[in-house]
Formats: sequence, C-alpha cells, structure tokens
Amino acid sequence: MRETGYINGLRALAAFCVLTCHCMIWSRWPGTALPLLPRPGLAAKLAVDLFMIISGFLMVLNAQERERKEPLSCLQSWYKFYLRRFFRIAPAYYLSLFVAVLLQHQFLAGYVELAARIPGMEDSVYGGANIQYSAPNILIHVSFLFGFLPNWAYSTQLPDWSLALEMQFYAIFPLLFVSLTRYGAVVVAGVAATLSAIVTEIMAGSFPEPSFILFKLPIFVSGMLLCLAARDASLRRRGPCIALALTLALTQFQNYGYQTIWVFLLTALVALSSVQLVQHSWLSVTQSLLRKILDNRPMAVAAELSYSVYLFHGFFIAFFGAALFRYPAFVELNPHFATAIFFAAVAAGTVTVAVVVHRVVERPGIVLARRIIDGPLFAG
Repeated sequence: MRETGYINGLRALAAFCVLTCHCMIWSRWPGTALPLLPRPGLAAKLAVDLFMIISGFLMVLNAQERERKEPLSCLQSWYKFYLRRFFRIAPAYYLSLFVAVLLQHQFLAGYVELAARIPGMEDSVYGGANIQYSAPNILIHVSFLFGFLPNWAYSTQLPDWSLALEMQFYAIFPLLFVSLTRYGAVVVAGVAATLSAIVTEIMAGSFPEPSFILFKLPIFVSGMLLCLAARDASLRRRGPCIALALTLALTQFQNYGYQTIWVFLLTALVALSSVQLVQHSWLSVTQSLLRKILDNRPMAVAAELSYSVYLFHGFFIAFFGAALFRYPAFVELNPHFATAIFFAAVAAGTVTVAVVVHRVVERPGIVLARRIIDGPLFAG
C-alpha cells in the first residue's frame, strides 16, 4: 500500500491551517459568529496535532515497507532511520534558524510591533521582546534538545517546539515499533496514555509549549495504530486499532478540556481517509469523496512545500505585519478585509520561499542521506 496521497493532502491542510491561523491571530482578526469553531490559536495547535498523527502514520508505513531490507529489530537499521529523519528535518530548520539570527532585528521588532496591538500579547512569551539569540540558545536548538527544557522550549520565535517533539519521537520510534510487534497495540497504547497522563499532570504548567514527547506521545501512537489498521486485511484487527487510536485522542483532555473533541475528530478524519471501509456503504462513499479532495495535484504540491511553509511563514508575518499595520489607513480597513490582504501577502511570500527551500535545501538533504546509507559506511 503506497497510495498515500490523502495523507499528503492532510499534511498540506495542516501546514496552511497553521499559516492561516497565525495570520488571523497577528492581524487581530475579530472572529465570526460561529461559536462551535475553535479560535485561531487553538486551531493552529490542533493542526500541529494533525501533523503528529500523520507523522506516526507515515513512520509505520515506511518501516513496514523497508522491513525486509531494514528490519528495525536490527540496530544498523536504527542508524539508517535516524540518518534519514535527521537530514529530512535538520537542513531546512538550520536555515530558518540562521535567517532568524541574521535578520533578528527586523524579525523580532516586527513581532514586538504586532504584539503591542493585541491585548495580553505584548508581555507574553510570543511577543518577541524577550528573545535573545545567545550562543547557548542557538547551540541548544542546533542539538534539538531544547524541547526537554522549559526555559528553551520557545526561545527563538520560530515554530520549532513541534520539531523538538518530532525529533524526540524519531529517537524512540524504532523502540515503539518493535514494542508494537512484540507486545501488541493495547500494551503500547496503555503505556503511552499512562505516562502521558502522569507527566502532563506534573510538568505541563512549566512548559510554554508542549515540547516534551510524553505530553504528545499518545497522539503519535494514534497515528501509528491507524497505519496498522490501514494496512491490515483483517476487519477484526482493524477495528480495535481504530478504537484505540480514537481513545488515545481523548488523553489530550488535560491540555484542551472539552475542546479535545477536535483531536478526536481529527483522528477520525485520518481513519476515514486511510482505512479501507465496507464497499458501497455511506462511509465508503464519504471516503471516496474525501480522497478526491485530498489526493490531487495541487494538494501534492502543497504537501511538498508544507514543511518549509511551516518553518518560514513567521518571517513574513513579522515583515509584512509590521509594514502594513504601521499605516492608519490600513488599520482602519474592515478587519476581515485587512486580514485577507495580510494573509495573501504572507502566503505569497511564504510559498515563494518554500519552493526555493524545498528544491535547494530539502531535496539535497534527502539525497545526501540516501548517499550516506548507500555508501561504504553501511556496506556489508
């Protein structure tokens, strides 16, 4: 099974949802009269949760497809896995960190100026005023260890707290995958949920963002279970995996309260997109329509750019936001119209840069990892 266009479509939606929600937040968008929809700040975090579900799904998919040549029961396969993931994540991230340091005055000043317009934002961790690109700050981020440390979890003004989570997940993924094989989904899901509940209760209040893996481990594991369900021919085994994945979504109640229903619905959306359903049922018809929406050329292109869009959109929010909202004539526009203009400018700049970064940085990083793995280091 390599028909994963629908998963790529979800990845594209998640990235552009984050961009859109951040534009709404920083433009001081007034919202709508629809009370059931999550506010932009929550919606952005839910989009990151969707990234985590997708990450768990795709890591299992890749591991199963490489199982004959690179079984994760072999330690050398772990090294190959780590190399691929490092060179997929690190090059573009290091570039974004370099740009943040190089353009720190304009970057941080833009957020300080925008934050001054939003009640409660100026003195928050997101306001940019307290960011300092000191040597320890840069080094801890280059190492990807910052996610373990509350004081460094959000200290670059980049959306990199989720990258810390990703790297922590990659670090333990081979062990998780082997544990799923040996002990089963119920045991792994139970351990993940229990550890997450304990650690969240004790530590969550000290982190500005949930950058420590145990806060979000059940979300990653839910994606892993959905991939197992999608690839299993037995309906008897698919059902329990889906049920466990949906149950794991509810572990986020400590973070979201009653809004956890959205994590549950996102998990259900991935399940509906990926797991083969009974033919000719209303669910299968819904799945077919959903896949057509998600699996097409525009979505495929957006998915390719999604990582760079996620990394670099914040620069354009700072640069264009400071430029636009500095003028009274723009501020006096209808707030919905002003947000739309702001979004269009940010999206255009971000996508342009994302195309370049994807071609010049991301792709070469993937190729380099492949060459290392195929080279003499792993020969024999």
